[in-house]
Amino acid sequence: MSILINQVSKIYKNGYKALDNVSMEIGNGVCGLLGHNGAGKTTLMRIISTLLIPTEGNIEICGIQLKRENYDDIRRLIGYLPQELEPYPELTVKETLEYLGRSSGIPKTHIKERIELVLEKTNLVEHYNKKNKQLSGGMKRRVGLAQAMLNNPKILIIDEPTSGLDPEERIKIRNMLSELGENCSVLFSTHVVEDLAATSNTLCILTKGKVDYFGTIQGLLQSTQGMAYETTVKDKDEVEIIAADYQIVNKIHTQEGIRVQFVSINQPSIRCTSRETTLEDAYIILNKYER
Repeated sequence: MSILINQVSKIYKNGYKALDNVSMEIGNGVCGLLGHNGAGKTTLMRIISTLLIPTEGNIEICGIQLKRENYDDIRRLIGYLPQELEPYPELTVKETLEYLGRSSGIPKTHIKERIELVLEKTNLVEHYNKKNKQLSGGMKRRVGLAQAMLNNPKILIIDEPTSGLDPEERIKIRNMLSELGENCSVLFSTHVVEDLAATSNTLCILTKGKVDYFGTIQGLLQSTQGMAYETTVKDKDEVEIIAADYQIVNKIHTQEGIRVQFVSINQPSIRCTSRETTLEDAYIILNKYER
């Protein structure tokens, strides 16, 4: 189970270049796409899901070339959850999955079995008779995950699965992604660094349509070790002095003053101590210093 992406670019009719020569190989497990809004995450996922055609380059999914004549075969391998999916409000969870199962061509003899399985995997068994309009935002995202899993896909593509959710629901969704990654390839996008740290074994950072980093999270952390620092200052004026020369990551008010955590690719000229680099630190370093 793999996705091979080779020199893929996407230029829209207005001339906007959403993807610029993107190449990577995504295997089993969970791969996170990290980037700001407009980085190209959704465009890439829509191309892989056969909803957009790349301007240049080629993609191979489980050994099948991404071409129009192969779309039906590829769609049988993929489960896709777009960010904007909103379940039909008047239908129950079960009715929604039955309708979507029939629409996607799942044989009638398999629909009931598949629905029972995905309800269990998404912890929706006790909610299957509720109407979608009665569900919380987190439960609606779980319904979306359930529909993406209906056809027993080898590859799950999920756009911003934790967007707009409260912390408790975010944790539930992240745990589900980790479990799903044990049996198939999961590609999900996010702009929340914590989502990646909790779920992904592979990471792709996109900036303005280009790949800034592709590899393991541990590899990124190792490449940015020794670039995270902290110091304690007395007041906001001293904080502003630090901010003029360094990228501040966090400010914590303590009894001793203000503890300032910052990053720098060079040894700071101010009195400070080194600290362990976090994934958020590494992401900021990559963006600020264009490593």
